[in-house]
Amino acid sequence: MQLLAHLPLLSLFATVTTGLQLLQYDIPAELLELFGAGNPDPVASSASSASSASSLAPSGTASASSSSTSGAASCYYPATFTLNNFTTWSPASNTSLSYASFQYVDSGTRIVTPCTYNATSRSLTAGTGLTDRYACDNNVISFIWQKGKLTAIETTCPGQTATKFEASGSIIPTGLKCGQTNGTNDAGLGQGLGTLCFSSSPLSANFTSQEPSPLQN
Repeated sequence: MQLLAHLPLLSLFATVTTGLQLLQYDIPAELLELFGAGNPDPVASSASSASSASSLAPSGTASASSSSTSGAASCYYPATFTLNNFTTWSPASNTSLSYASFQYVDSGTRIVTPCTYNATSRSLTAGTGLTDRYACDNNVISFIWQKGKLTAIETTCPGQTATKFEASGSIIPTGLKCGQTNGTNDAGLGQGLGTLCFSSSPLSANFTSQEPSPLQN
């Protein structure tokens, strides 16, 4: 009977432990204070929602996706993210330049937004000396696409702290299916001779850093 009485506590401990494993970064004191004011427990919330990333986002192309965010009164630590329909196109004339498109999903913060980088994209860090990063349709999310690695950056609790914090995590897409394009192909990223690659399954990764943004408002 004593063991049964402790089962709820054991279950809670398991949930918190799982959440801590997902949150692979130190949490700044300013964010901890925010949760002390009555916002949802970030560890439990992240742990309970991390497994639903693929089911949250509808199937289809990234360009047909919609964007959504959690309400301003709620705040969750970004723990994991998923990229659906990840696609790249590299022009044959400049193989070092690769365009990219994907649907970004964070089930914990309930953000679903299309993200695209192409020849007309303007870097958010232009003129700063920082690595080029690009905004998604929902500008709470941005990303860096460089040398075959994608780094996702998500603003943490936007508008709720004096300092702008950002969670970031990286993934190297693997298992991509690739084919050649010609002058009549249009991948939505570029048109002409080149190589088109896409992932037939979702790509998921953990956030591993929580830092003040170098681009403070």
